[in-house]
Amino acid sequence: MSFEITRARPDDDMLVIGDLIFETDLLLFPFLLKPKHKAVPFWANMAKQVGNRFSYQRMWSARQSSQVVGILIGYDDKDISTLTDLWQFAKTCPKRDLLGLALRSSTLDLRLNSHHYPNSMYIQNICVHENFRRQGIATAMIQQFAAEAQLNKYAKVFLDVSIENPTAKKVYENQGFRVIKQKQLNFRGHNLGTYLMEKILSPQDQTKP
Repeated sequence: MSFEITRARPDDDMLVIGDLIFETDLLLFPFLLKPKHKAVPFWANMAKQVGNRFSYQRMWSARQSSQVVGILIGYDDKDISTLTDLWQFAKTCPKRDLLGLALRSSTLDLRLNSHHYPNSMYIQNICVHENFRRQGIATAMIQQFAAEAQLNKYAKVFLDVSIENPTAKKVYENQGFRVIKQKQLNFRGHNLGTYLMEKILSPQDQTKP
């Protein structure tokens, strides 16, 4: 079955997107806000808002028959404000869960892109629904994101992949990414460390048509 890659829209099914966001990191996100039935509406509300790292504005979606089956979240991180994220977290999170989330928020910022690489784009999250995997959807989203970065004259694309996810690491290596740094982050016995990977974009492709 064919699929298309488009920018996400505010009228997309945000609960589907919230579920996909949750599935992008089953180590970190259940730790931040659990159980899943509470976490999915939280991420759906974050995706519906504007200006934060999880907003639909920073999202590409894969669609089959108008159904969202995969997402990629990416951006130029110099445009991202951690304070804005925390304010929207606070506004979205149920008050009874707010203290726990605040205590964990520093872990989220360490796990996500916490420093800027000039003239680069950052892929924060990628997920394809389990019923639609092994169809090349993740690869197509990465290629679309990299192509748009090239058209906008960015030199590199970065991403983090869990040390515990060698399958995803291999997918990214096949797309031209290479490991440049290992980040160690352990919390309560969980290895939340990542490999920081980069893809250098071809100079000849970094001009607008």
